[in-house]
Amino acid sequence: MSEKKEGIPLKHVLFLMKATEAEQQKLRQLKEYEFTFADSHAADPAALEQAEVIVGWPSAEEIASAPHLEWLQTPSAGIERYLGLPEKVMLSNAYGVYGPFIAEYMVSCVMLCAKQWPQYLKAQQSHQWTEGAPLRYIRGMKVLSVGMGSLGSEFLRRMHALGAECHGIRRTVHDCPDYVDSLHTMDSLDELLPQMDAVALSLPETPETIGLMSGRRLSLMRDDSILINVGRGTAVDTDALTRLAAAGKFLGVCLDVTSPEPLPKNHPLWTMPQVHITPHISGRFNAPGIHEALVEMIFQNLQLVSQGQKPIHLVDHRLGY
Repeated sequence: MSEKKEGIPLKHVLFLMKATEAEQQKLRQLKEYEFTFADSHAADPAALEQAEVIVGWPSAEEIASAPHLEWLQTPSAGIERYLGLPEKVMLSNAYGVYGPFIAEYMVSCVMLCAKQWPQYLKAQQSHQWTEGAPLRYIRGMKVLSVGMGSLGSEFLRRMHALGAECHGIRRTVHDCPDYVDSLHTMDSLDELLPQMDAVALSLPETPETIGLMSGRRLSLMRDDSILINVGRGTAVDTDALTRLAAAGKFLGVCLDVTSPEPLPKNHPLWTMPQVHITPHISGRFNAPGIHEALVEMIFQNLQLVSQGQKPIHLVDHRLGY
């Protein structure tokens, strides 16, 4: 089904994400491919029929209409909805592209809560020169990252630079980075939670992570601790979190992801003073610098595959990441 150029079969690549004219020209330097750039996230049937590589977030219907699909490259790190792909279809994600950007968001969450910004902004709005609760010092703060992929690692790297005591949890323990004071497996989570000033979740959604932060585990956290979630909302038991926060637990809760997502408009978490919710924007796809880095990573992956190598950040269908 592929056309040929100088005797070499060309792979048909369907782009279902925005690419500027300059980015399209750069990608077309890869002479082993023929590109179709969709004007929107939806593709026409003829392009899907030809597609051997799709870059973007195709729907289940679009995947079913692509009988020659060999490889799906997502522009995001999260790939839960594509884990039902046939094993023969290679799946890779954008792990690593968003790490530094989301890590800055996570650090800002710690600062927001430790420095009592919401309280003082509220005082400003009512024109009150009023001293509130004492501010927390970052130096010496005990911080736990549950998840030590790109997001968690970049977060701890920055917190270490600010003087925090940094601890990490990952699936398996190997060499401990110099910016991490201790590295553990999930078996140690219950022991670590009561010791931490801040706990940050940056986990993918897998059967093991759904409901990880149950009511029991949330109760293990200190009453004056900070909880941050930038991974998947399903990692936290929302009902238990609501109940505990309503009882006054937590110095702060920062949620860029929720379960359900979005939260219903009348959900009590919206109005709790120590809870801060953003609409899944910590790794904004169209932020300056992020899109350019993403296209560069896709370019490199296409180049690797054209040379008979595997793309970086190849997803294990069984593990889900």
